[in-house]
Amino acid sequence: MPREFNPPPGWPPPPPGWTPSPNWQPDPSWPAPPAGWSFWIDEPSAAPQHLSERELQAGAASSNKARARKPWNRLPGVRQLVAGAIIVVLGGLGLSYAESWLGFNRKVPDLQVDALSVSPGNVYNPSKVDVKVLNNGSQLAAINSATVVIQKFAVLPLCSGQGEFTTTGSYQTDIPNDPLPGQRVTIPVSQLVPAGGADRFDLLFRVPFEQGHAKLNAYIYRVRIYLNYNVSTNPLNLGEVILVLPLDPDGGQYYWNRYYASHMAIPRSVVLPSQWAAYMRCVVENSYRLRSILNLPGLRSSDLTPVLAQLRY
Repeated sequence: MPREFNPPPGWPPPPPGWTPSPNWQPDPSWPAPPAGWSFWIDEPSAAPQHLSERELQAGAASSNKARARKPWNRLPGVRQLVAGAIIVVLGGLGLSYAESWLGFNRKVPDLQVDALSVSPGNVYNPSKVDVKVLNNGSQLAAINSATVVIQKFAVLPLCSGQGEFTTTGSYQTDIPNDPLPGQRVTIPVSQLVPAGGADRFDLLFRVPFEQGHAKLNAYIYRVRIYLNYNVSTNPLNLGEVILVLPLDPDGGQYYWNRYYASHMAIPRSVVLPSQWAAYMRCVVENSYRLRSILNLPGLRSSDLTPVLAQLRY
């Protein structure tokens, strides 16, 4: 028996006879189908009609009368003209329906990432994620917030103390210094990107001010960032970013690296002999913490990029 596509509740009905292509995906704004939903069902078959003898005789008489006069649809060229008009009308309706079903000509904003970069901070200035976006849609895109999902986190204690688009906005947040995996941080944003236009703005990150020795800690995060705009069901995924706050750590002070491993006289000249064992334990543990995050994919600053290859244990 022939089968037809059965759209879930809230999905628009497809054009008659429509069959999805192998790469077809539903519009993200449509609701999720109920669990166990059957996408294909048997086409209903027309029930046979049983006419009485009187109805058959009446139909025959009507047919004879129709043949007695010249019907309009038998005039030369009329039948072809009507058939052509029906095909054009149905074809136009089908194309319009298909455009609605497949998402063509939808007048909505459509943001895409143009460029993304990370700049390290310092004790005076927050770390910065520079965002450039393009609006390929046909309506204004109003960006109202950014969502930061913290995926992985580590604390690095201090071991030894020794011509482009201009930015049209900066949006700062305090990121927690003891987050849980999956914790979300929302940054309010107010940016307008015209249809067919581009924009650039900064997301600024810092950690709450600490007291005592903890204020010298460095905090490393792997996060995923989303931009929420006026297509609220489909936020723009900026991808994974690796941040170290409040500043990128230095080798020798925060972690053990290739240079100091081959120039042991330098750290020994500044670390007291009584503190040497604690110092080495600190920098090696920090090297492992750094590796656990720097091994993962994610955009990072140019200063942080070479650190992974320099780590020693």
